[in-house]
Amino acid sequence: MDGIKDILSNNLQAALKRPESDLEINVIGGIMLGMIGYYLQTNDFPSSKEIHQLSDTVNLIFGT
Repeated sequence: MDGIKDILSNNLQAALKRPESDLEINVIGGIMLGMIGYYLQTNDFPSSKEIHQLSDTVNLIFGT
């Protein structure tokens, strides 16, 4: 698990162009695991519309 966390941390830090927090690593890691599970169940990637809907839902839950 630490290896996956290190990979995620490195990629996230490069994408954010700033140090990431443990919260960001854990939450985004959970989302990534959910996406992998979705793909394994459906054998398809979520559509752009589904990704936008997910983003809107997260914003509703946590605020902007």
